[in-house]
Amino acid sequence: MNRYLCPCCGPHANYSLTEARDNFKKNYTMYRNPRYISKQTNKEVLTKEALIRVFEKPRYASNDAAQQLRQEIDTLKKVLDKIVHESTKRYSDNIRKNQLIINLINSDKPEVKVNGLLSLALNARDGDFVQDMMVQYSQHKNENVRGIAIRIER
Repeated sequence: MNRYLCPCCGPHANYSLTEARDNFKKNYTMYRNPRYISKQTNKEVLTKEALIRVFEKPRYASNDAAQQLRQEIDTLKKVLDKIVHESTKRYSDNIRKNQLIINLINSDKPEVKVNGLLSLALNARDGDFVQDMMVQYSQHKNENVRGIAIRIER
């Protein structure tokens, strides 16, 4: 299996480059998890589609047209950067606002982790953030942590 170290994101966990590419062709994201696929906004998917179309045009474009295409690519990349920036900022703000609870969730002790997940569900104001956190822990090796995450996730 070929691995690729993405300059933006680092290693791609257990995704091969081939699988990540196939996933992207199907869903405009490298991930296979339906949660990641459905999290994309329409604007994000449409921007990715437009960017792909514009990237393919330079193969057949004259020099003048290629310059215009580069400008279009730059504009679309800025739109996508803004979408990613806003999503990252929202996530970072949630981590900061819930730092004490996040510290509980990051504990090595399952009972403390469970208390952290419950506290997050009860106190966090951003439901999407809570949902994302629960999805991460719904596959946890400890059955109590996994059970709480699955119950809250629903």
